Amino acid sequence: AFDVAGPDELQQRDVQTVAALDRIFPDVNIRPRSSRAYANFTIRGQASLDFYNPSTQVYVDGLPQDSFNLTRMLPGGLENVELLYGPQGTLYGRGAIGGVINIVTRKPDDDLRFAVNGDLNTEGSSGDIYLNLPLIDGTLYSDFSLSGLHESDSYTTMMTGQEVGGSDQVNGQIRVRYAPEGSPLDVMATAGRSRVTSTEEHFVLESMLEDRIALPIPSEYVLDTWNFGINASYDLGFATVTALTGYQKSDFDRTVFGSYTPEKQWTLSQELRIASNPDQGNAIDYVAGLYYQHLDFTRRIPFAGQVANQKIDSYALFADVTWHATDRLDITPGLRFDYERAEADATGGVTLSDDDSFMALSPKLGASYGLTDEWRLFGLFSTGFKAGGFTRTLTPANIAFTYDPQHTYNGEVGLKYRNDSGTLEGQISAYYNVSTDYQMFVGV
Repeated sequence: AFDVAGPDELQQRDVQTVAALDRIFPDVNIRPRSSRAYANFTIRGQASLDFYNPSTQVYVDGLPQDSFNLTRMLPGGLENVELLYGPQGTLYGRGAIGGVINIVTRKPDDDLRFAVNGDLNTEGSSGDIYLNLPLIDGTLYSDFSLSGLHESDSYTTMMTGQEVGGSDQVNGQIRVRYAPEGSPLDVMATAGRSRVTSTEEHFVLESMLEDRIALPIPSEYVLDTWNFGINASYDLGFATVTALTGYQKSDFDRTVFGSYTPEKQWTLSQELRIASNPDQGNAIDYVAGLYYQHLDFTRRIPFAGQVANQKIDSYALFADVTWHATDRLDITPGLRFDYERAEADATGGVTLSDDDSFMALSPKLGASYGLTDEWRLFGLFSTGFKAGGFTRTLTPANIAFTYDPQHTYNGEVGLKYRNDSGTLEGQISAYYNVSTDYQMFVGV
């Protein structure tokens, strides 16, 4: 099952960030914990309780986003946002037990376009600029977007009277696309930078919440992220081959409740997929691919001499097939294979090192039947896998404690409606899912 929201609907609901998408999609809840860097995505009860390894994945133009980048502002030139309910793993390289939020933008093209938006309210202000600029007619195109979000301070610190609790976010992105007219080749390179500065993590006693008074203990952070990607595709006629390369780097310079606990992470991902072109009218449509990701994470508590580092390599094979058995009946099997290896090193009261690996096979089977041109009945059985690993919490005994992988089994039936003109759509569904070894974050 899935839902789609267009740019007009998002603007009407004042949805400017990924974290605000729960205003649009049903059975979705997105909330920050102590800060937006540790947002909790919950879709159909599958919560991202381990914020370092969320159950929900966010994609922007085919590239998966790092865990520190999940509540980013929506990019300029937005075409639509699609929510695929989980478990998901046979359509995308990175598996997602909770589901996938897929953000699609309009690619740079031959039209000169310029847009400016702004908003000012009692809680803060926001604005964005978008420019689509052709470089070589019919061959080379580019676009640029710059957006900012200011959230006003909401607390006053005890004794000092300092205003805290606010945040400022700035995002910039530039893209260059090479797509000669009539050529099957389409290559787009992306570079982006984001910075969030915030004092939102100040601690407030429950007795002082109504008066908005925070304790005068330093709590602030700066979150810098860099994003680079290449999306290259080649149209073979009967199918399209796509190579997706992504690099992301996050620097989380954080002081929380007086404790300086900086974190750094970088991720390199590579996906190669082939997908049939549905406009060919084939009896069978398909998507299949390979995925690899390397993640390097470091967390430090300098005052206590504690350092934790993890290196995680993930590999996946995935395939999804749709058999158009009749004009009304579609049958969709899918299969995913995962292998992940994690290495952990930690120094604190003791120094520990360990490694572990995990693998799983996750099948899927779906079917849909058109009762009429407007009504469609569907059913789905899907499974999901989330690798185990080592906790990233720093303690005197440190982090070399492994946890098991999580498995999820989901059954769903539903009914969709869409009128002839497309002006009215509706869906009702019932699902039941079971998770074993459910993963959640446990602090010190």
